[in-house]
Amino acid sequence: MAFFHKSRFFETWYGSYAILGAIASGLIPILLPLWTQQHSSAANVGIVMSLFGLGQLSAPIWGEIADMLKLNRILFLMGLLVIGLSILGITFVPTPVILGVLSLMAGLGFSLTNTLANLWIVERFSYTEVSERVGALQRTYGIGQVFGLAIASLLSATHIKIALVVTALMAFSSVLFYKIMPITAGREVIKPRRPALEKLHPKIQPFLVSISQAYHLLHFKNLLGHLSKTTLSIIIFNILWFIVVSASSFFFSFYPIIMKYVYKINPSVSSIIFSMAVGLSIFLYSWAGDIAEKKGNRKILLLGISLRAISVLGLTILGYLAVTAKTVFVILFFTLMIFSWPIISVTGTALASQSNLPKGAAMGLFSANNALALSVGSLIGGIIAHMTSYNFLLASSAILMFIGLILGALLIKEE
Repeated sequence: MAFFHKSRFFETWYGSYAILGAIASGLIPILLPLWTQQHSSAANVGIVMSLFGLGQLSAPIWGEIADMLKLNRILFLMGLLVIGLSILGITFVPTPVILGVLSLMAGLGFSLTNTLANLWIVERFSYTEVSERVGALQRTYGIGQVFGLAIASLLSATHIKIALVVTALMAFSSVLFYKIMPITAGREVIKPRRPALEKLHPKIQPFLVSISQAYHLLHFKNLLGHLSKTTLSIIIFNILWFIVVSASSFFFSFYPIIMKYVYKINPSVSSIIFSMAVGLSIFLYSWAGDIAEKKGNRKILLLGISLRAISVLGLTILGYLAVTAKTVFVILFFTLMIFSWPIISVTGTALASQSNLPKGAAMGLFSANNALALSVGSLIGGIIAHMTSYNFLLASSAILMFIGLILGALLIKEE
């Protein structure tokens, strides 16, 4: 965290948000699929991951509750405590029903804490500072994700139960930050400032579980009155985004299982690979933004989707072949997949914000579309894996990626 302490945009309470990143995007994506797979079927792995992701759609509810109660510090911690209690329940009562219900509860807890963290920024600072501060907040989340993956690598291979208990304890440790958490003003101050969120589009976008801009769901209700204004390019883009994110979810929701059973890479090693790839990819966000400004967002989005399609196709082929140095090629293709996300994320966010819809409504649609795609992708992916195999799940992901490529080409023609 030394890098952030040098920045005037860093606040000490960001450490609690790093804990959220470690849990939600580092530990849970590795531990939850492995734990569910031990106690149930591939279909239930998909259901559990789908329910966890679905919880982020509750962001508008938490925004309203925060306005009404004005207890932001308690609500922020409550989200992490709900995650911790849910993880404990999953650990000691791993029946299919409990796994599903408590995964949804953990997802709701994640959404609550994630929403409150972002609102703390916009409610306390002027718009000129908000973008940089939210960017610093999301970088902190990304670093937390890397640490979470590192912890998963140490414990996931042989001590999943212990790793889940550690995850719960990390969530409970967030109470140590209570006294240094911000205190916001009353509702009359909050409401006029919140529209600043409509124009806020930071470049850091952690893929797993949630995009960093889930707070735009607070404006989703504004979308309904503007649906008639949607253009063909907006429709194509949102269909493309849904397909690409769903296809990615086919892989990432089952990542440790696929690596273990398809490529014979144990969870400890696959977690390290994931951690290193994500850590390096953080440096690509600025580059992606710069090249998109020069070449155009639609063309660079197509580049990002192309890289991801190539990586998924490569992983699919490797799943069916016995080749020398197979693990090396798996690592290379997986790293390419991770590196493609900053390109897709930055350009996709920019295109969503450039819609002819009002900013808040457009970003609300984008965030809801993303959340739904993650959830649906996990659910359908589980069904495919259960009925066929993880190899065929990879092939299905590759097919969807190439459909996304076709739609990306159509999007350029609509420019």
